[in-house]
Amino acid sequence: MLNKPETYWNNVLFADESKFNIFGSYGRMIVWRRKNEELNPENLVGTIKYGGGSVLVWGCMSASGLDNDPKHTALNDRLWYLYNCPQNLKTPPQSADLSPIEHIWRELEVKVRKHDIKTKSELKTVTMEQ
Repeated sequence: MLNKPETYWNNVLFADESKFNIFGSYGRMIVWRRKNEELNPENLVGTIKYGGGSVLVWGCMSASGLDNDPKHTALNDRLWYLYNCPQNLKTPPQSADLSPIEHIWRELEVKVRKHDIKTKSELKTVTMEQ
C-alpha cells in the first residue's frame, strides 16, 4: 500500500466517529497518594456517571477507507461498500496509527477542553465551533 502513487491517495477517504463527554474523557481519573491515604478527603474525587452527557461526532477527511469496527462490517454496510466503494481499503479495527483522522479528534478534544462546559448544549455548540 505504501508504494501507491500520490494520485491514488487523492481518491481515499478516512472516516470515523468520536465521542466527546462534558466532564472529561471516558471517566478516567488518576489520583496520586501515599500508602493508606486512599480515604483522606483530599484524595477523593467525585464522579459523574457516563461523563455527564456527550456528543457523538462523525467526520471524514480526503483519502475510501474504514477500519473493521463491527458497525462497519455489518452485512448491509459491507454490501453498500461493495457496490459503492469497490476499492475499499482494508485496515484493522482500532488502528489509530493507520487512520490520520484520529489525530484530528485529539486536536478537537484539546480545543474543547479549554472551555468551561456545563451542559450538553454547550458541549455541542463548542464542538461545532471548533
